[in-house]
Amino acid sequence: MGLINSTTYYWRVKAKDNFGSSYFSKVFSFTTQADSTKPTLAVSPISTEIDFEGGELSFEVTNTSIGTMNWNAVSNDTSWIKIISGSSGTNSGTIKVMVLGNKKEERTGSITISSDGSAGSPRVVEIKQEIAKYEVSVSTN
Repeated sequence: MGLINSTTYYWRVKAKDNFGSSYFSKVFSFTTQADSTKPTLAVSPISTEIDFEGGELSFEVTNTSIGTMNWNAVSNDTSWIKIISGSSGTNSGTIKVMVLGNKKEERTGSITISSDGSAGSPRVVEIKQEIAKYEVSVSTN
């Protein structure tokens, strides 16, 4: 059995002296490389926040390895997160999203980017939106 790609492994050494005492070293670690024989899906940013007014957001999709990577993006919350361009592409591209205004309550939604046969797929991008905050003031004359 070999090591798994993109995995962090931890190890330490136990030494024994001539008197039978043994001691552990500090813990060391290493991370194996991604599989370089297939595409690797990366998305940036992986999460973001937007104010209650909503607006346009952009996400960058990148193939960080070799080969051709075809990808698709879907909104998991189509009532308020709309993909307006870049719902699919090859290797690198930009996804543009329109987030509708919010007057009810804080909410969290997501977009899923998938690429069959690619490492790192699927990627879920989280979008948080705050609620409108109104300030009420009362004055007496």
